[in-house]
Amino acid sequence: MEIGDATSADARAIAQLGYSIHERNFARRPDWFKPPSVDDCVAHYAAWLGRRDVVGYVATDHDTLIGYVLTRIVQRSETPVTWAQVIVEVRELGVSASAQRSGVGHALFGAVRGLATRESASLVTLTNWEFNREAHCFFEAEGVRLTRRHMSMTWPQH
Repeated sequence: MEIGDATSADARAIAQLGYSIHERNFARRPDWFKPPSVDDCVAHYAAWLGRRDVVGYVATDHDTLIGYVLTRIVQRSETPVTWAQVIVEVRELGVSASAQRSGVGHALFGAVRGLATRESASLVTLTNWEFNREAHCFFEAEGVRLTRRHMSMTWPQH
């Protein structure tokens, strides 16, 4: 397995790998997620990877994509109530079903740690759906801790 920088040229492979992830998310929250479409996501990922504040990594095995992580570097300005911070925000992390529990996610998260060090970040953050218990366990094993709760309710209520 090799970890490398993701580029917009990886958009189709990321969209194909992400399909199963988005399919599961759609099944659990069709009110939030659209039905997955590889073709619709290719342009999205290509544009995302073309942004200056986005850094991505891919895990490959014999030139086959088996995992990816997309991050955003957030430069928060100081305010009267908060300090200035550089934050590495993990936006997506996905590993193919056949490569799960083989160290791919850990290697990708290691790349995120390296990025955080290079960027002099004070935090690595992520948002995770409450229904995704497997991801909670993975991120907790990587040292990520719950620090605040994002709560919501659908509106209008019926």
